[in-house]
Amino acid sequence: VCSSASSSLLSNHHFHLVVTATVRLKMGSEQQLFGLCVGVSRRIFFNEEGLDNNALHEQVFTGLDISGFILLVETVERAIKDAVDADLNLSQMDGFLAKYSEITEDMRPGFAKFWKGNKLKIIGAISQSTSWQPQLEGVSWRVDVVTQTSKKQELHTPTAILQFKLSEHRNIDFEIDHQSATALHSKLAAALASLENV
Repeated sequence: VCSSASSSLLSNHHFHLVVTATVRLKMGSEQQLFGLCVGVSRRIFFNEEGLDNNALHEQVFTGLDISGFILLVETVERAIKDAVDADLNLSQMDGFLAKYSEITEDMRPGFAKFWKGNKLKIIGAISQSTSWQPQLEGVSWRVDVVTQTSKKQELHTPTAILQFKLSEHRNIDFEIDHQSATALHSKLAAALASLENV
């Protein structure tokens, strides 16, 4: 009886170890793919040095043979570029990743986590690298009201002062009256509504 009980305990213990190891492997695969996506994206879109395949293999995926790792890197590069081209939403993630067999099901949450946190950064980097003109970095404004004037019709007339802050330390300032400001606001609201429907 003791021998049978011991055998049962050993069997249950072995099963527990196998399950635990499998769970850790899956969690590791998710985190490893996340790290690989970050490294690959920083190499491609941010031109960071020291992130060649050998470095990424040593830092992220040491448990995978180098030939399999290189295939995974190529797949990740293609997936990230395709995600950028498609302006991928998280709701489309499962169907999108199904096209890449090297990214296994247990790795997919790692890609989703990466894309959620880095999509806008990547798009911003691409925009900066492909733009030859100064880019808009911010807008500030204030309203001035005429309180002293020799012309009564101009008294208490509001004027909007707009400043557009551009890259390369350039600013553009201009003034518009109340009527022009109202028209500008309407056009901007219409443009915003159109963008939200895209």
